Amino acid sequence: MNNNRSSIRIVGADLPGVELLELLNFIDIDDWERIHSEEAIRLVKAGANPEVVSKKGDNLIHRIFYKGDAELAKEIVNLGVNLNGYNRFGQTITHLLVISRIPEAESLSIIDILASKGVDFNIESHTEMRNRNGWTPLQFSAWNGKELLVEKFISLGVDLFLSCDEEESPLNLAKSGGHHKIVESIQNEIKRIEQKAQSLYANDLSNEIHSFINPEIFNHEL
Repeated sequence: MNNNRSSIRIVGADLPGVELLELLNFIDIDDWERIHSEEAIRLVKAGANPEVVSKKGDNLIHRIFYKGDAELAKEIVNLGVNLNGYNRFGQTITHLLVISRIPEAESLSIIDILASKGVDFNIESHTEMRNRNGWTPLQFSAWNGKELLVEKFISLGVDLFLSCDEEESPLNLAKSGGHHKIVESIQNEIKRIEQKAQSLYANDLSNEIHSFINPEIFNHEL
């Protein structure tokens, strides 16, 4: 044993004289619930697996996002972990980010990091909790009145129509919650999509007609 020792805080107490790498050999995943998040990050950097699921059905990644620690959230997503995994309630870290205590302004930078790592923002929750089964992060954002997050997801091109029930579409959820600015943002995006679709259709139709009456094509066919 070398002299490089670490003190791991569990339930607010110190375990002096326990070497960090030795601790990794016998730590139980349920101790993630008791280890301070900062120490848990150090464990991960030393080789602990943050994706191991506890008996409660959560892992370290879910715990950090649920607690709402923005800086640790940014740090954990940069450690090459699975960012689309579900917790015990059938939610991913993106769902947890939306409902966490992390301020919206800070959440935007985390969304950017997740986007750069290819996270699926159209991923649906798998939970019966409060009848929120099949909801995307955008639906949670619209329901909870998170204006900045809704605008962010829209800018990232998330599916506005992905819903198991029309009544639970992001637009209708925003209406139900009385979130007028979100309703306006979603309606404007839907209008933009519809106009773009109509323009593309008109261009395609025009090209087909032009090709049909083009003299060169006509003479060639003759």
